[in-house]
Amino acid sequence: MSSIVPPPLPPLPPSHSHNGSLSSTPHPPTPLQPHALHPPTADADRALIEGLQGKSVAELKELQETDGLLDAFWESQSPIAKEHRELEREAWKANEELADRIMSTRTTLDLRRTDTDAKLRDSASLYRTWRQTEEHMYSALSPLSPPSLQQHLNASTTSVSEMSDALAESFLEEGGDLGVFLRTYREGRKTENVGVDDNVLEGDLAAHGERSCICSSRREPRLPNLDPKYSDLSSSVQDLSAASRRPCTSAILQDNVIRSMIVQCAFDDEVRLRKREGVMARQRQYGRGGKDTMRL
Repeated sequence: MSSIVPPPLPPLPPSHSHNGSLSSTPHPPTPLQPHALHPPTADADRALIEGLQGKSVAELKELQETDGLLDAFWESQSPIAKEHRELEREAWKANEELADRIMSTRTTLDLRRTDTDAKLRDSASLYRTWRQTEEHMYSALSPLSPPSLQQHLNASTTSVSEMSDALAESFLEEGGDLGVFLRTYREGRKTENVGVDDNVLEGDLAAHGERSCICSSRREPRLPNLDPKYSDLSSSVQDLSAASRRPCTSAILQDNVIRSMIVQCAFDDEVRLRKREGVMARQRQYGRGGKDTMRL
């Protein structure tokens, strides 16, 4: 027995740890990954084992320690090893491309998420601003609502009516300038009767069962040719005469009667004054005595 036969190495590729010298250097995990994905067939294992059996320990150690040498030896011994390696490279390349695509998509997703968060915060801020603006708008429009306007109109009408009554009583008791009184009284009563319609008055009369009354009993004064400065007095008498012939309720009728009496008295005083001035002018012109004066 001149030659020493080495021990059999059937499970050599998966059992490198049985040899102490081979287990000292860790095997890179990358070449072993394709075997997990596409394990070689029995013929490939048999061809690899037969190729390794003819190698010495030094050659086996060199195959393990040299980068890429074991892979090249395995590809040379196994027909499908090269195909398996190509499939592995394609899988790694596809995985890298997919990773790059995922990273780019993640970047775009982060940008869109940040933009969406900013728009959401802006929308919430705009909603709060709109709610405040809406509250201010309704607060500003509340005085212009129909109930508020009706209440304000009723209060103004009551105030103007009281002021007109006080003005009429003051003029009848104390007197004063006729033109100023007529202008003030007309403006006040015009403000009081704003919005009053004949149809509304007729509907109110029908609802309460009252009959329409026409103030035709009062004598309509015949107006002489007055100076332009007495045009307010003339228009007041004409307006009151026309108003007295309209259907009206008891309250409006009472106001119209009072106004007619006041304006009629003022108009009679003015006519009397004009006649007296005319008589005095004729006396001065013709030199007559007090006979015409006594006639008045």
